Amino acid sequence: MASSICLALVTGVSLYFITSSDSGSYVDDILSAQGLPNPPLIQKIYWAFTEGAVATALLKSGGGNALQAGAYTRPLFSST
Repeated sequence: MASSICLALVTGVSLYFITSSDSGSYVDDILSAQGLPNPPLIQKIYWAFTEGAVATALLKSGGGNALQAGAYTRPLFSST
């Protein structure tokens, strides 16, 4: 019973983070494509891999503190 609950929780959390990352990539796509509702596929792939690489680097470099710092500094780059 406990293992099935654990599996359900891991699945749910994984789906949450995957869909959140996909939504973030889509927003970055639209912004970098100057508002096009359907950005080019290669651009979608670029943003998905870039965000994944940045998240992986932040997790490996400092865990939660590095991720928190990245979350605070990211809007600075988007606003210019």
